[in-house]
Amino acid sequence: MMESCGASLFSTSTPLRTTPPLPFPSAPRYQQHHHHHHRHRTNLTSLLQDTGWRNMLLWMLLLFLFFPSTCFLQQALAEVIYQDYVSWTPPLQIRGYRLFPDSQLLEFTVPEASTQSIWKFQSFSDKASCEVKQVYIFLQYGSFPIINLTNKTFPNTFYLKRTFSERFILRSDNRTTVINMDAPRHGPWFAAALLPNPNEKIQQKGILTKCKYSVRGMLVTQTRKGYGQAVANTIVTTTLMHGFESKMKYYKIVLPPLSYLYYFSVLNCTVDSVDTGGCPIYVSIGNGNMPPFDVDEFLINCTNSTENCHLRVVSPNSSGLNFVAFYLRDINSTAPVTVTWQVTTEECEAKSSHIFMENSTDESMAANKSQVAPEFQSKCIILPMLGQFSSASENFNSIYVFPNEFLMPKRNNTLVVPDTHSLITGFNVRFLSNSGGTIGITLHFDKQKLSENQTATIYMCIVKDGFPDVHNLENCSNGALLSIESADDQQHHQRIHIPYPEFGDYYVALISRCYSIERNQTVEPCHTFPSARFTIIQSRCLNEKCGHYGHCAEYISGLFVFSACRCFAGWKGYACTDDTDANSDSLELLAVMLLTLSNGFFIPAIILAFYRRFYLEGVVYIFTMFFSAVYHACDASNLYQYCMMKYDVLSFSDFLGSYMAVWVTLMAMARLPDKLRTIFDVMGALFLALAVDYDKHSLLLNVVPLVLGIGMVFLSWGYQCRLRHHCYPTWRRYVFCLLPGVILALVGLLLFTLFETETNYKYVHSLWHILIATSIVFLLPGRRELPDGSSKDVGD
Repeated sequence: MMESCGASLFSTSTPLRTTPPLPFPSAPRYQQHHHHHHRHRTNLTSLLQDTGWRNMLLWMLLLFLFFPSTCFLQQALAEVIYQDYVSWTPPLQIRGYRLFPDSQLLEFTVPEASTQSIWKFQSFSDKASCEVKQVYIFLQYGSFPIINLTNKTFPNTFYLKRTFSERFILRSDNRTTVINMDAPRHGPWFAAALLPNPNEKIQQKGILTKCKYSVRGMLVTQTRKGYGQAVANTIVTTTLMHGFESKMKYYKIVLPPLSYLYYFSVLNCTVDSVDTGGCPIYVSIGNGNMPPFDVDEFLINCTNSTENCHLRVVSPNSSGLNFVAFYLRDINSTAPVTVTWQVTTEECEAKSSHIFMENSTDESMAANKSQVAPEFQSKCIILPMLGQFSSASENFNSIYVFPNEFLMPKRNNTLVVPDTHSLITGFNVRFLSNSGGTIGITLHFDKQKLSENQTATIYMCIVKDGFPDVHNLENCSNGALLSIESADDQQHHQRIHIPYPEFGDYYVALISRCYSIERNQTVEPCHTFPSARFTIIQSRCLNEKCGHYGHCAEYISGLFVFSACRCFAGWKGYACTDDTDANSDSLELLAVMLLTLSNGFFIPAIILAFYRRFYLEGVVYIFTMFFSAVYHACDASNLYQYCMMKYDVLSFSDFLGSYMAVWVTLMAMARLPDKLRTIFDVMGALFLALAVDYDKHSLLLNVVPLVLGIGMVFLSWGYQCRLRHHCYPTWRRYVFCLLPGVILALVGLLLFTLFETETNYKYVHSLWHILIATSIVFLLPGRRELPDGSSKDVGD
């Protein structure tokens, strides 16, 4: 077969390589370094400058004399042309990981025919004083990365095998971590960056500045622009020579569209037209990517004998990305090596799905195997692809079904599964629009329509980007396997889930096996073909649920939309099934009881306020106690939760009540005229409501009212001291009231700001409620004087 001509000699300024692009033959699949890579290239311009125009023209003339075909010259030059592509991602801030939305997604695109890729990642903090932390990078092809920090993150029914998925660890010291990969698959790649250990400390905003950690990425890919094409089932001749890059040749294999298997074999090999029995070459096969020379599964050493220089490739890439590469080994001779090789295929037949429907009356589905065998000559039958019926109102909510003769969706996928041929259908997962959910595949077995003298087993094999190996469906070594036995009365269906599925085509193959009851379960032809029903559904999370300890929600990260479970009560994982750090139900109930009932310590302050005629203050304390208790009943635990109002309303009321309780207490302590105190109380309520709505976690919201209130207290007390010519209030009030109240308030404030964490929140925050409520009892001044002066202030 003739190779197609490449780019013209003078039509490109792409750099030319003088050495093979990949280390050979034992380069690792990926390498991790902490330094930059430098490449040495010789482009056309520098070549002209070094040799001069005369030498260059002489060199070209000699080439034309030795190689009369100008097409061959162009092909020889085109095969050594490589193009580099570079892409960057902006710095993204990363957080401690609790659930998938806490990770930051970085997207990269690898061009087609890429021979090498280099990922570079950097992590850094915003300040030099920040602690250097480990940063996890999960790199995956085709979809959002599967993050599995513990072995219990995913349920047992989940299928987690991916085309490529690896985890790398770097440090936030601004050093570059380099990941080399040979022959990456083209298309989208995603990297999820996260801090493995979240910070559980609850800090008051503005007191201590948190360290911010970020990560950025860079991708450099190298693509090969010149390769030949080889049509399957034809003989191809390839010549390899030492020097330059003629020692390496790439071919794209053109397979028939229904191929489920092909055989590569070297038919003959000569060195300088002499058959030496062996062949000094390596052969590598690429299935969906350019051929890698570091994967033993697809690498052949033909040195010793050409008879062993062959390879059986199952599930060839359905998108047509099947490649073969030849590499000439270093030998003493400089003579050309000529290789004659061939690719032969095995193919399926295409048939309509209605032939195998359960209610079909077609004679081809008669009960006897001999009636079916003459009609189908292949080992497998290709049925139409499943169509996707999606909900218009929700993301990740669709079902895959066969179309009927009017191209309308059928109600279910029920097939009569023969034991003589494999039935193959498939479905497509669209990039991004389908990648953020979960694919659920369920196989049901109708056991009532079997022969009385036989038992049966139905096997289903799901493979991505290629037809399953129909010769070995019972094992399904390169995909996900489901099987159901009719003899098992407890098992009526089997199910797998694929979280965040890779985009592309998935192929589903079914076959049955029948066993004789009278002959000790030996395999025999089926008297009646068994019937199976399978469902393929896409949903959010795990069937729109997250178990008993979580709820499902949709999230947006940049341009990407995905579903994820928000777990509670310490549960973790994709479906909230990881109980490594889970709290017991009784502990969750204890948290709710502590955080709500601890507000009951406001009752003494309320009684005392009304007794001393501080009616406004008493009403504020009632408001604070009620909304703090109701807010924590809604917020403390998702397991035991009661939300009287919307969460935002409860949160606003809780914060406003807390700040107002402090403000009115300080105004009551200040020796102010009633009219002036009323003005300050109203102004405080208005400005605090505005500030809480603006930013309820602001440090200024805590500091400003406290400083103003304490300042007014001391100014009014100083004025009273000047009028009375002695200290105000009395030393007894300082010792027995103010000092204990201030100590209680300060201890509560220190606990609240410095010692509160996610783990001890229920204890520390409840203690904060108790201390602050109790401090009011000591800080609230004595009974107010009546207009006739009948009641005396205890502060006097």
